Amino acid sequence: GLSKEARLKVLPYSKTASGTDCNPNAAATYTDCATVNVDGSTGFPRRYYVSFDGIFDSVGAPNARGDCRLEADNVPIAGTTIRLEQITPHTGEHGDGAGINIVTPALGGKHQISVACNENAGDLRVHQFQLSAFQVR
Repeated sequence: GLSKEARLKVLPYSKTASGTDCNPNAAATYTDCATVNVDGSTGFPRRYYVSFDGIFDSVGAPNARGDCRLEADNVPIAGTTIRLEQITPHTGEHGDGAGINIVTPALGGKHQISVACNENAGDLRVHQFQLSAFQVR
């Protein structure tokens, strides 16, 4: 029975995105692997708990390296960059797992929260990834 504005003020808000085969290809450029659009109250900005989980792999050649980070509106969220390195290629899109979990600063209104990765060496791929964000107080 609450109005939309009242619900945005008091009820949690969540979004999830998933995908396969994110293929970053340069050290200087971060490729968005997954993005969720959140729309919180502007009068009562909330923090978001953001969780990214993925499996990474080197394709065809050993020693693939890269970085993944969380971003809010294409701006890196401090402290969320993780370093990935795959020494031995895996088969069948199986690889090593990585995750990033953080609570953002308070964000009011509409925002894009994403995970973006780059590639520093070899042919790094991020397989089977999930990105979730939900409001917390």
